[in-house]
Amino acid sequence: MAGFGAFAPMPLRLGRDAKRAWPAEAHARLCADLLAVKRTLPFAVLTYTISGSTATIDSYVGMNGIGTDAAPSISAVTIVGAGAGLFVWDRFYEDAYEVPHPVFIRAAKHVGTGSSALIGTVTLDDSNPHQLSTTLRNAAGSRVDGSGTVIVW
Repeated sequence: MAGFGAFAPMPLRLGRDAKRAWPAEAHARLCADLLAVKRTLPFAVLTYTISGSTATIDSYVGMNGIGTDAAPSISAVTIVGAGAGLFVWDRFYEDAYEVPHPVFIRAAKHVGTGSSALIGTVTLDDSNPHQLSTTLRNAAGSRVDGSGTVIVW
C-alpha cells in the first residue's frame, strides 16, 4: 500500500505490483479492519420522550436507517409505567442492497437528556434479542416521565 496515499487508484486491484495493485495480504487486512469497525459501531442511537401514556421517538440514527421511519414504530413502543418503555425492533432489517440482517442487541447504554438530571437504565431480554426496556428515574429514585437517549450495540 506504500505510495498510494489518499489518492488510491479506484477500483483497487489485487496483485504484486506496488505501484498499481495491492497485495492480497493488505486487502485481507483491510477487510478484517473494516469488519471490526462495523462490529464495534453502535447499531442505533435513539432519543425518545415518555409523557404519560405516550411515547415519542424524537430522533433515530441506526444501521437500518436514519430518521424516525427506521426507528421502532410507535405501535411497537409499549409504556410500562411512569418513565418506563419497551422498544421492539423488527427481527430483521434490509440493508441498501436488500440483504436481510438479524437484529440482535448485545448491549445498550442509557443517557438521560433534558433540563432535569435523570438516571436511565436499560434492560435487555435474552429470549427476545430484538427488544429492550428503559426506565427513567429522578435523583430520589422515583420513576418519572422525561426524555432519554439509548445507544444500542
